[in-house]
Amino acid sequence: MVTEKVRNILKEKGVTLIALVITIIVLLILAGITLNLALGKDGIIARAKDVAQKYKEAEQNELKHWNELENQLLNIAGKNDTETNNTKLIKKIELSKHATSIEKGKNETLEVTIEPEYAENKELKWDSSNPQVATVENGEITALEVGTTEITVTSTDGSEVSDTCTVKVTTLMSSIAKPGDYVKYKPEGKEFTMTPEQTGQDKNQTFNTANYNDLWQVLYNDDEHGLQIISTNNVEMLIIGLNDNIDGARTGYNNCVETLNSFCTNYVDPRYAESGRSVGSEKKDKVSETVELPFEYNGNADSGCLLASEATQEDYDAMLAAKSQNNNGIAITDGQYYYAQRQLWKHDVQTHNFQVRIVRQDALILGGTFIEFRNADSASFNAMVCGVRPCITLKSGMQVTGSGTKDSPFELTPM
Repeated sequence: MVTEKVRNILKEKGVTLIALVITIIVLLILAGITLNLALGKDGIIARAKDVAQKYKEAEQNELKHWNELENQLLNIAGKNDTETNNTKLIKKIELSKHATSIEKGKNETLEVTIEPEYAENKELKWDSSNPQVATVENGEITALEVGTTEITVTSTDGSEVSDTCTVKVTTLMSSIAKPGDYVKYKPEGKEFTMTPEQTGQDKNQTFNTANYNDLWQVLYNDDEHGLQIISTNNVEMLIIGLNDNIDGARTGYNNCVETLNSFCTNYVDPRYAESGRSVGSEKKDKVSETVELPFEYNGNADSGCLLASEATQEDYDAMLAAKSQNNNGIAITDGQYYYAQRQLWKHDVQTHNFQVRIVRQDALILGGTFIEFRNADSASFNAMVCGVRPCITLKSGMQVTGSGTKDSPFELTPM
């Protein structure tokens, strides 16, 4: 210890204080100083003793400071046994990812960083919270089944340091999705406006895609249509046309298909989807979308208009057939909705109705009349108030988790 070294140094550096005091007394006597003055209560000897005591106390304090300094130096140098052992333990484990998605049947390896680098025991333990979904060995994850698991890496040196990565095992949606299966699709919130020029209304109508919080369902999964989903219920209510106003009603009729499709494109989230449209706009015959009703109708201006008897209904038939989760299909909703087709309904020679097709709440399809001409001098003009159901075409190669049921809907993986 340093204290012993200091003591030896003090002994080696000259005479002791006592020897020095005796020498001084002898010199004082020789100089004529009396013994009483030298040895009395307040004499030189007493004072010397007092000085010696204070010196001893000072020496002890100095040695105490030396010991404290020595301990500090030993700690700094890492030579203290307890401190040395602690500095060799792992302080931090950092995985290269804390969340990842892996396609079923494939592998991914997580990299790991250990701090400090000079930690003595770097052996790690790897675990999967759900080994049926994915297993892990030395950081290499093997995806087995669709689902979610937590991969945890933990130190084995007693420090109990760990880190975790959430792993979603996905599969190709197009390989398993059936019409009617449920999908969790939540586009980013977006506010948008439909103008009077689009709807024929006398004011703007403002909406937000965040307002719809329900699920979606698979409408098509085939080579012709790709993978399309449709909202389970109406996302919003939209007014088209204007009551008792020929201009508003005409604009509503002329633009209704384009207006509905434009409305639905706002629900396209580029992380998952390619395009959007309104249900009903799939029909092969597009003539009825382009023919405009003239300002004056004389009973002969319906050339090219799609007659009600000629209307197609591919989407409607697909909704009725989408029975994977419900024997009634997916045409029934929480309220009537637009089916984006225009049609002309001729009751007789004089009475003509210019309509947009509508699906009622009970799934019956019919026509909603914007304009009715009863004869050359009589007509009525109406607004339609119905729900909107977007159809969204998902990106090719979309990966999902979940099983497609209402309790475990497909959850899309951003691309």
